[in-house]
Amino acid sequence: MRTINKKAVIAAFAAIVTLSSIPLAIAFISPARTDIGIYHSAAVNILDGQLPYRDFVLEYPPYSLVVFLAPLISGEGNYPFLFKFLVLVADCAIKCLLLAIGLDAARGLRALLPFGFYAAAVALLSYFYLQRYDAFPVLATLLAIWCISAKKCGMAGAMLAIGVGLKMYPLVLAPYLYVVARQQCNGRRFIFGFLMGLAPALLSGALLPWWRFLEFHADRGLQGDSLYASIVWFIKKLGLTDAQWEGGRRCLEVHGALSTLILRPSRWILVFTVVIATVLACRRGMDPGSGNIAQIARLSLLQILTFVIFNQVFSPQFLIWLLPMAAILTLSRYWKSALAILIATSLTLVYYPSAGYEYGGLNLAQTVGLLTRNMLLVAVWGALMHDLGAWKRRTT
Repeated sequence: MRTINKKAVIAAFAAIVTLSSIPLAIAFISPARTDIGIYHSAAVNILDGQLPYRDFVLEYPPYSLVVFLAPLISGEGNYPFLFKFLVLVADCAIKCLLLAIGLDAARGLRALLPFGFYAAAVALLSYFYLQRYDAFPVLATLLAIWCISAKKCGMAGAMLAIGVGLKMYPLVLAPYLYVVARQQCNGRRFIFGFLMGLAPALLSGALLPWWRFLEFHADRGLQGDSLYASIVWFIKKLGLTDAQWEGGRRCLEVHGALSTLILRPSRWILVFTVVIATVLACRRGMDPGSGNIAQIARLSLLQILTFVIFNQVFSPQFLIWLLPMAAILTLSRYWKSALAILIATSLTLVYYPSAGYEYGGLNLAQTVGLLTRNMLLVAVWGALMHDLGAWKRRTT
């Protein structure tokens, strides 16, 4: 029986690797698009002696510069190829870590669930997965979560700081992971590691005013994929309001009277929901059994999902941020939430890429697909919040 199980696991692993590699291979040889061009342009500007944030606009945190500059190691002509290759390296590291987590937590075919989930989701997003640098902060964030569960609190802090330096969203996990670190090993070591991870950014501030990247995002409107924009655009398709699908700050936004009315409250809703999710997660993190990686992944998913779904900007690649934590949930009783996230990921293909997305706006069917995706994610958020509320009632 053990031999049969071992053969079945090897066969399933080979099938997952083979099938999920086909879309990535096609994406790898496909022409580079807008985002790689932005990264390339920033790297060339730096080599020409210009300082980012001061001499030209850059909407990314300072550690992103390392990712943008690395593909220039063999010259400008190979930039798209090397950039996509580096993303593939990060992708392999994520999948290997998820495979290790699965093998440590389960046996047989069930152990492949986190790896298989992530591989399937990435295959669905292959059109843009290799053209964005989100795999790097995702890897850093996943390493932080794994290190906390393994009681490597100093390393967890450093990995989280690197993730924040690459993209700001992992910052929402800092209070919660600190609370878990205090329970697991040593909160001071977590803080020390976090500060050491941020030290290069803090020191570079004397030369680079990198905090200006926040100004870029502060001026953004309702990005077309966001929950708020999808509702406005759906109402527009029903003929109940006027709205325009137009270019914004390096994204496509929904403009109009209703969008303008919603924009400011949406920012307060984001702050309120993130604070509530953080407070509840921190309270749950004080529980003596808080070090289980499935629980850490679940509460981390809740906080990042809150930041994503209630944000005024929800670019297609933001889904990548959710996938590693959702993958780990496949090993727990919260597997239905993971499945819902996988379905939501697949719904991206309904409207992106499409001609309507780039020019003029989505048609009704595409709008329904987008709105369904967002409502599915809201449902997952509600289920995770309800579970936290139920736990709070049980402990009071």
